[in-house]
Amino acid sequence: MPEQLPPTDPSIFSPSDSEQDLELVETGEQLTALRIERFTPLDNPQEYRDNDTSVVVFDKFVEFIGELREKYPDRNFPSLQVLFDNTCPAPLRERSCDNAAYFAYLDDNTIGAIFGMDHGDRKLGGQWFVVDPEFQNKRVARELMVAVSADYDTVWITAGAFGENQGRSIEETQSRQAALVRYYKSLGFTIEKVNQSLISEVKPVEMVYKRKQEN
Repeated sequence: MPEQLPPTDPSIFSPSDSEQDLELVETGEQLTALRIERFTPLDNPQEYRDNDTSVVVFDKFVEFIGELREKYPDRNFPSLQVLFDNTCPAPLRERSCDNAAYFAYLDDNTIGAIFGMDHGDRKLGGQWFVVDPEFQNKRVARELMVAVSADYDTVWITAGAFGENQGRSIEETQSRQAALVRYYKSLGFTIEKVNQSLISEVKPVEMVYKRKQEN
């Protein structure tokens, strides 16, 4: 039986004076030519299904991850099998909910994406939130989230560091994970829980964004 790792200390998800992951701070200039494209069933669910847009969106996202894997062979971007196992567990036409995705482009090249499942009632279960490392710290993730939050009142996402250099130590990955959670907080997310059930040195953190209700 695998050894149970000690619980993650929640304090690592709070800012500290010894913060080392400054690479997650948006210090770079904003990409003025950035373009966001949205795929969501909110406008016309029936047409979305008739056109198999969920399948198109999934294929488009897989293509983007494939490009990242080729561009960064030393980083741990998910394999095609992982994408199918975690994102497409059943034929899309037979599912009761639809894929939704937001893609960020620069000069017609995809540089970021949010991919998830539309659960109705303006709720999105985010499954992947990815930005090309070359274009991180340039407000790409923030602009993607602005687009998503304009459509959805509630967004769930699991914060988990991936796309990292495979030579990173456990301590570096944990520090990166903590910085990632703090960054999601800056986008308006709050922590729901730390997944202690997973036998891993870095625990995924389940987070949620809820649109503030106007008085």
